[in-house]
Amino acid sequence: MTNAIETIGPIAPLPSISLTDLQAEAAFLTRRDRKYLVPIEAAGALLTGIDPGTRVLEIDGRRSFGYVTPYFDDPDHSSYLGAARRRPNRFKVRSRLYTDSGVCHLEVKVRDARGRTVKHRIEHDAGSLADLSDAERRWLSSFPQVAPYADRIRHCITTRYQRITLVLPGGAGRVTIDRDLVFALPDGRARAVPQFVIIETKGAGGPTSLDRRLWRNGHRPVSMSKFASGLSLLVPELPANRWHRLRKQLAAASNEEFRESTAMPSLLQTSRIGRDSVTGRAEAAAR
Repeated sequence: MTNAIETIGPIAPLPSISLTDLQAEAAFLTRRDRKYLVPIEAAGALLTGIDPGTRVLEIDGRRSFGYVTPYFDDPDHSSYLGAARRRPNRFKVRSRLYTDSGVCHLEVKVRDARGRTVKHRIEHDAGSLADLSDAERRWLSSFPQVAPYADRIRHCITTRYQRITLVLPGGAGRVTIDRDLVFALPDGRARAVPQFVIIETKGAGGPTSLDRRLWRNGHRPVSMSKFASGLSLLVPELPANRWHRLRKQLAAASNEEFRESTAMPSLLQTSRIGRDSVTGRAEAAAR
């Protein structure tokens, strides 16, 4: 697989920022996000005029990082349908493995009273990436939105991708660029979407300078999550609702459905950065 940093040219010359500095300057756990589905051939031109002073996250000489993210839902697809119908009490539960470091978390996303996304997380065993322990289910039950489903949710889909993280100057926010996206069901059915990148702007306030640049070039925010987009694509009997157009776009762009191994990657298989260097990286990369 070609390293993403090599194929989005304008990012390569940008100065770096360490994880510690990123956390200090732009770690938004409560935030507003905007997502854009951009053809990969257009991404370079869009990023050419990015604000001077923008920096790219770099850890141990690497600027592109692998993510493996299993999501959890109940047999009635309550989390998916809550998102599809924009219910105020919707929630999302996932584990996440940062494959370059071996760091792994269990995360829950809920909405606060102002409609903002708030994320909570705890450490998770990378060797049980797609499983939930009894203690973790008790933790999930502490969130009112999740409590009715905490005992019933199970692994329903996994996403894999490579991520680059940018930090805009002046504390304006963060930008993540995800590419080489793959959706996979627990039974091994999968689809790859190599033709697009997902650009996401993340900040505590209004639109960033990159949002405005995307708008000027005809790219508008799309209502999407990898969880919902992947399930909608691979389980077409689910109602697409507001993702109907997106599902058609992804289906047209994705590779034909294939099967891949159902085995979750283990910590030893995926970790490239030594365990000693993981200390202090529990907030790893861009959330």
